[in-house]
Amino acid sequence: MHWIKNPPLLAFLAVLFFSLTAFAQPCPGFQNGNPADHLYTVDFYDINGNLIASCECQLTGNAFKCGSCLPSSSSFLTYQFVSGGTTVNCVNAAVLPVELTRFEALVTAGNVQISWATASERDNAKFILERSADGFTYEPFIEIEGAGTSMTEQFYLTEDNDPINGLSYYRLSQVDLDGTMTGLSVVAVETNTILTDIVLAPNPSNGTSMLHLPLHNGTKEFQVIVSDYSGKIVREETVTEDFSLDLPAGFYQVMVLSGSQRWSEKLSVL
Repeated sequence: MHWIKNPPLLAFLAVLFFSLTAFAQPCPGFQNGNPADHLYTVDFYDINGNLIASCECQLTGNAFKCGSCLPSSSSFLTYQFVSGGTTVNCVNAAVLPVELTRFEALVTAGNVQISWATASERDNAKFILERSADGFTYEPFIEIEGAGTSMTEQFYLTEDNDPINGLSYYRLSQVDLDGTMTGLSVVAVETNTILTDIVLAPNPSNGTSMLHLPLHNGTKEFQVIVSDYSGKIVREETVTEDFSLDLPAGFYQVMVLSGSQRWSEKLSVL
């Protein structure tokens, strides 16, 4: 098993995989050719966070030309450059057995729903999901079969029906066909939240359902978002009390947000 032992680098990778990058466009790749003008300084780092090369590269379209300075694709894990005064951090997906694009945990009706997605997998036998009450000591939770080798997006979903009360952590790793294990990411979730007391009834309904919010003395605001089967938002409100939902026949996802907490439930209207 080779978890990245550099804490700042691990934190960066977690943020990178959750948000795909704070940059508005995908990180540039690389192509053959010598740089000419409009140069960027690109720094390359290995798996331990050590700087292994610093190159002057030309950005053409969405690819860098760094000439002979470019390290081999298997030698660097991350690279960064400055664009418009902002440092852009990128990960070299070519060295990772799994290109993770999303990993999240969502509290739903008192349970924790854990999901993730990959853009590509290489010789991936399985995923291992563990959980922890303190973020240091983890216990096994579930193993899920991987896609082997795939260049298409894959989605994974599981649910913890007996979650740890309070703040807890879920750690995702993957195992290659040869048994090599690689740590991918960690996500934290809070379960002792007032949002677990929300009730949506009736469900299914004949057109009208009531969203019963927790007791909060009228001082707590809740953001209610209703989306249809395609993901399109059909209603969005900020409320402080029980909320009536009048919807045409169909299938919906009802989400309630309060600070950093989220509650979600599917609603069927007959």
